[in-house]
Amino acid sequence: MRSSNYIVKLTREGKIFSGLTLLIGIAAVNTGNNLLYLILGMMASFIITSGLLSTLSLRKIQVQRTLPEHIYARKPFSVKVTLTNHKRLFPSFSLLVEDLSQEFSEPPKAFFIKIPAKGEVTLRYTMVLGRRGLHPLKGLKVSTGYPFGLCLRARILDPKQRVLVYPKIEPIRELSDSLAFLEGEWQVDRRGMGTDFNGIREYAPGDSSRLIHWKTTARSSRLMVREFEDESRRRATLIVDPSYLPGWETEIGVQNLVQKLDDAMDMAASYAWHFLHQNFEVQLITPSETIPFHGGPHHLFKILRVLALLEPTRGQARTRLLATVQKLNGKGGLQILIGVDGKTPIFHSSGFVRGISSVPLNSPKGWTLNLNPRT
Repeated sequence: MRSSNYIVKLTREGKIFSGLTLLIGIAAVNTGNNLLYLILGMMASFIITSGLLSTLSLRKIQVQRTLPEHIYARKPFSVKVTLTNHKRLFPSFSLLVEDLSQEFSEPPKAFFIKIPAKGEVTLRYTMVLGRRGLHPLKGLKVSTGYPFGLCLRARILDPKQRVLVYPKIEPIRELSDSLAFLEGEWQVDRRGMGTDFNGIREYAPGDSSRLIHWKTTARSSRLMVREFEDESRRRATLIVDPSYLPGWETEIGVQNLVQKLDDAMDMAASYAWHFLHQNFEVQLITPSETIPFHGGPHHLFKILRVLALLEPTRGQARTRLLATVQKLNGKGGLQILIGVDGKTPIFHSSGFVRGISSVPLNSPKGWTLNLNPRT
């Protein structure tokens, strides 16, 4: 980690002590009293010793900041900071590490009492980042007042780190009967095979003889059958619309628009987490990118990355989004539209679901899910 700045300043105690030293020096010169000269020499040695030892404590100290793999907006996370002392003989004492990345609050701190020569010590502190997106982290300030606290010496280290912050995920604890019913629609039994060809696999006991693919069987000398996609599997499509009408940003304010978009991304992330934990396959559609159906934790983080980097767009992007949605051709499963207006109308692949019920959710805070029972 490269040092970008070096700070030296007297502490409050150091200023008082230096003032007293100056007064003793003036008195010694004026009176010629040997005792005052002796006291002056002792006090000056304290100041010099404090400067030398604090400088020695900071020399050849390497700082490493390790962040967790996944970070969520407005959620505390633990940061590991490791100090390595590369000096051969001398340990370092009383080092305070402050992280300058956290805004609008006191910097997180970690205090190292002693780092042995050729040794390292690791401590942790907690941080919170307020917004989703890609954040360049600010530096680390390493300071010491060792040994007497008269002089504070500090180095500001520039780590050149950037971190991706995902939208905040809050579990959706309460789902209405209507939403539960809509989820259940994709669990019904459908007789017969699927219609979308998925591939060829080896025959398994119980497979229908009508599925045997004779050409592949003849080439491989093993019974091979055609495989089709299961039409009854649970699927959910999240359609995220970050667009806004021209002039709207001036009506509500740019800051409010950014906040509304962040809230929408929090909602989309919460629904992605919810459906994937309910063993759904989830697809994400935005004006700029589409993440196809899949499941599992790895797929969740692919969705969260897109949501973390999504920026507000003008209303023209909505046309591209609707064109993409129309291409679903009835294969989107349960479809949820999330926009910056704070409402999420749910519609089925066969058309918009009609009705006028509204159910508040515990998460994300302040949003309403429009649940429209089909008629």
